[in-house]
Amino acid sequence: MQQVDADEDGTPDTDETEAAIPYNAWTPRLLKAAYNYQVSLKDPGGYAHGGKYIIQLLYDSIEDLDASLVEGLRRIDHGHFAGSEEAFRHWDEDEPAMVSGSCSRCHSAAGLPLWATEGVEISQMPSNGFKCDTCHNSLTDLTIYEFASATFPSGATVDSGEPSTNLCMQCHQGRTSTKSVDDAIGAAGLADDDTVSEELGFVEVYTAPAAIQMGTWAMGGYQYEGK
Repeated sequence: MQQVDADEDGTPDTDETEAAIPYNAWTPRLLKAAYNYQVSLKDPGGYAHGGKYIIQLLYDSIEDLDASLVEGLRRIDHGHFAGSEEAFRHWDEDEPAMVSGSCSRCHSAAGLPLWATEGVEISQMPSNGFKCDTCHNSLTDLTIYEFASATFPSGATVDSGEPSTNLCMQCHQGRTSTKSVDDAIGAAGLADDDTVSEELGFVEVYTAPAAIQMGTWAMGGYQYEGK
């Protein structure tokens, strides 16, 4: 049983016999929270067996005890491993649920390894975020898949000189460029740049930190002639 620690010095308070004073103000809510906390501490394989589940247990227990305490906490995993987010769940409503080949390299756990080893992109089953071996080709040596360069939507091929950056650039390159915008305008058959067309719409560069970092080498986004 948990001990009382009124002075919060990290050690249980003791009575006149120097015995630890037990905490005896249990409620069903506290009991549930304590059980979940013990699971998080004592499951020797929690990090592998259900890391996401452990996070949810702790978050939900804290929220149940006092909702104000969860401000600033995250119930989901971070970034690449946040399998509950739109980046990984977008295709769940499809029948059958499959991440399309044009998206699978960056939105499925198996897409990037297939691209790295076979150079192809095909439909993949939706995944609950990335896995360690999405980017690491050896979980013993923790080496990563190596790419000599990255080919951006503009057609430009860029070598950053850093293997880890080249790996990240396979996905974080954006999906549009000067060429793709010009091609869309050309396909619309417009008389001039001031002609309104329902065939054109807002173009989103879409997650392009690598294109931004590489600037004019990558020709990401839209670059006006002479600018």
